[in-house]
Amino acid sequence: MVAREGTTERILIMLNMYGYKLLQLVDSGERTALMIADDNGNSKVVELLSEFKEFIDLVKNGDNVERIEELLEKHGNALIQFKDERKYTPLKCAAEVGNLDVVKLLVKSAFESLYGEASNGNDLHPGLLLLLADLMLVSDAGYDNDMSLRISDADEYKEFLSIGKFESRDEFMWVVKEGVATDSVIGGATLGIMREALSGVEIQNPSEEFTPFDEMHVFSGMC
Repeated sequence: MVAREGTTERILIMLNMYGYKLLQLVDSGERTALMIADDNGNSKVVELLSEFKEFIDLVKNGDNVERIEELLEKHGNALIQFKDERKYTPLKCAAEVGNLDVVKLLVKSAFESLYGEASNGNDLHPGLLLLLADLMLVSDAGYDNDMSLRISDADEYKEFLSIGKFESRDEFMWVVKEGVATDSVIGGATLGIMREALSGVEIQNPSEEFTPFDEMHVFSGMC
């Protein structure tokens, strides 16, 4: 078993393939991978498996954001993609329990992993982080209305939409998806991740009176 051989690289590959289920598998002696690594004195694998288990538990329980941030800084995208036994990503787990601080942290980490630091060195508006989470999850088959409401009902989310005079998420999504928003309207990196999240999602203009080129839709210095 890989846990016995002690290669963290192979363990990371298997964690990506099997997610949390890898931590639940047992051998003929009813030992988990963590127990096998510990029995063989493989401290590096023990630490790796323990931290992945700790991370998903923290995300679900909604506490200790500081520790979650520490683990993300250490393991990066491997944790962002790590799925629980239901094949839920950490972002989806956090949305499920309404842990918005963790939702924002996960989106920020994913954003920076893909595109580097926020445009112009500015921090992303917390409402934009929640909106990005909503857009990332909207095409997920298991993303239900309750999860979306927990995010979209947040004051920061509503504040961000109001800054650009958008009436709803759908209106904002239409602007992004149809390409009427340009890099000068919304930061180029932000547009990239939004359009990637919305690929394959059908969106119609929610209002015939909506004018996508309204100068009030500029998010200056916020993305």
